[in-house]
Amino acid sequence: MSCFVYNDMTRLLIILILITIPLLSHGQLLQAVAGVSATRAAGFSGDESISGNILAGYTLGLTGDIPLKQGSCCAIRTELFLNRWGSRFATGTAGRTNATRSLGLSYIQSPVLFVDRIGLSLTKSLLVGAGPYAAWRINAPSQLFKVDRVNNHAYGALYPDDGLKEDYYRRLDYGFSFQCSLEIYNRVNLCLRYDCGLRNILEQGSGTVLYNRALTLSLGYYLNMGRFLSRRFPLAKSTVNK
Repeated sequence: MSCFVYNDMTRLLIILILITIPLLSHGQLLQAVAGVSATRAAGFSGDESISGNILAGYTLGLTGDIPLKQGSCCAIRTELFLNRWGSRFATGTAGRTNATRSLGLSYIQSPVLFVDRIGLSLTKSLLVGAGPYAAWRINAPSQLFKVDRVNNHAYGALYPDDGLKEDYYRRLDYGFSFQCSLEIYNRVNLCLRYDCGLRNILEQGSGTVLYNRALTLSLGYYLNMGRFLSRRFPLAKSTVNK
């Protein structure tokens, strides 16, 4: 099991984003999200493309919408997710029966998307969105430290016992997120999201470049924060409903 290693910068980043999303959402369109992911690391070594095998991951988080104007179907969506990304790689050399090991990387991800809602019926709407994301790796990675290409396949080498595991993978990742979701009764949201990393996740890769790729199916539920706040803080009811 991966061991989470938090430092002061990670804690500060998490706190700032957790505070920002509910404030920006104005307590109206705050959504809780949970889902499963099919992730893989893909890239190239020299002139040849390589990729690992699919690894099952997960996503947990919150989203908050900021309408561009009152009554508009377009909004800016700020999101906060805890994701498990990575891939599976064969270990050893070509021509042998190799075991596979997981490269599991956990990230705090914060996308900012432009979204548009398209009404399908009185009870359903289609939401499409796209935008950039930044992600911060918060765990010590699994046993792989190096990924090389052998006959267009990616092979992983095990860590040496040198205590330098943190030096083999970059902390910061960034890229673009694309999503399409079906909203039902303005309450439940079934979402398909694709995250495409643009930064090499390997700090030391012997000339190999790998990027995060993740396809996520998630279920979201919009929280009526305006009603919750008005019940808990009656004196602020007029302010919440504005």
